[in-house]
This record gives sequence, structure tokens and C-alpha cells, in this order.
Amino acid sequence: CPACAEQEAGSSFITNLNEGGETVPSVNYTVIESENDEVVTPYTSAFLAAPPNATNVTNIVLQNQCALDQGEHVSMPYDHIADADVLTALDPTDPQQPACTPVLPVSGG
Repeated sequence: CPACAEQEAGSSFITNLNEGGETVPSVNYTVIESENDEVVTPYTSAFLAAPPNATNVTNIVLQNQCALDQGEHVSMPYDHIADADVLTALDPTDPQQPACTPVLPVSGG
């Protein structure tokens, strides 16, 4: 499908979208990703590149927070660790500390 091809790294759409940088200084960005993501490949392509010395981009790998988190793309909305990261990003004055407990692929936890 033509629209699918435009989602690939290096496509004309992505190139034009990122022209001038992926971020703007006045916005805080948080990307939450799983090493097990089977849709975004490689998983590191989900991350935003911040300009040098920028403090407004946070790239998070779930497995770096908890090795028991085996969640992937489909389970992300049901992943309690990812949920805690979202809440922390929305309100950094109240950082969440989720328990490192198993998160399963597809069903989350």
C-alpha cells in the first residue's frame, strides 16, 4: 500500500516531516518503547533525536526499567510500567514508581 511505504525510514514523507529537526525546544517529548516491538523495527527507530544539550526529549526502553517486562507493541496500553511512564511524563512533579512485575506479550500486565 502506498501509505504504508511512506511510514518507512527514509521515505519522502518522513524526510519532509523531519526536515529542520524532529523536535521543537518549547515542547517536552517522551517516547516509550519495548525491545520486543514487532511493529516498529528496529525498535530504536521510535526514538527522537534531540539537539545537543537539549533536555526536552526522554526516550524510554521498558526493559531497562524492568527485565520482567516482556510487553511489545500490542500490549503497551495494558503495560502497568508504560502506564506509569505516561503519568510521569504528564506530571513530572509526581513521578510514578511501578513495581517490577511480569508483563506478558499481547495481554500486558
